[in-house]
Amino acid sequence: IVAREYNTGDDEDNEQDILALNGAKGIYLKNGQQFDLSSITASNGSDIVVSFSTESEFIDLRSNIVTIQETITDPVLATVTASADGLLSIDFTIGLIPDVIEVSSADDLNLLTQFPVGNFELMNDIDMTGVAFSGLCSDSTPFTGTFDGQGYVIKGLAYSDAGVSNIGLFRQTKDATIKNLGVENASFVGNENVGGIVGLATSTQIE
Repeated sequence: IVAREYNTGDDEDNEQDILALNGAKGIYLKNGQQFDLSSITASNGSDIVVSFSTESEFIDLRSNIVTIQETITDPVLATVTASADGLLSIDFTIGLIPDVIEVSSADDLNLLTQFPVGNFELMNDIDMTGVAFSGLCSDSTPFTGTFDGQGYVIKGLAYSDAGVSNIGLFRQTKDATIKNLGVENASFVGNENVGGIVGLATSTQIE
C-alpha cells in the first residue's frame, strides 16, 4: 500500500511521502484467530519502525497482535492506522469474517468479493435479471472459501465483453468449494475461460 500527498503550491518541496507498506493487503480474521501486525513492514526503508493503532470497536490491538473483540455474526471491515516518524500515516483494513455469511440478495453477492475467504450460504433464489454484473472476486484475488447454495438458484446472470477472460458467476477460484448451487438462464461472453459457475477454477471442488 503506497500513496503520495501534495500540499498546495507549485514547489516540489511540498511533496510529502506517505508511509508505504508491505504485507497490508488481503488480511482476514475469523472468530478465534489472531494476526501479528509485526509482519507488516515499511517499503520506504528497512530502518523505519512502524506502529499501529485502531479506533475500531470490533478488534483488540495489543503488542501488534490483532484479535476480534467479540464473536461477530456479520462481516466487517476494521480500519487500522500505520504510522512512522517523518512519514504521513496510512490506513488499511482487516476483514473480519463470521463463521457463516448468509447471502439473500444481489447486494449480498458483493460480499464474496469483499471477503473471498469466507464460508457463504445462499438463503433463497436470487434473480439477477437486469442487474449489472461482472463476476465475483478477481484474477488477483480469487475466491478461496466455501459457497453452499443449499439447493437454491441464481438466475439471469449476464456479462458480455469479448476482450475479457475468466468470466462466470465466479471469475476465478482457488482451493474453493462450491456446492448445492443452481445457475439458470445465464449468458456470459468473454475471451477465454468462460463458464456458468466459474471462469477459471484451480484446485476447486464443485459438487
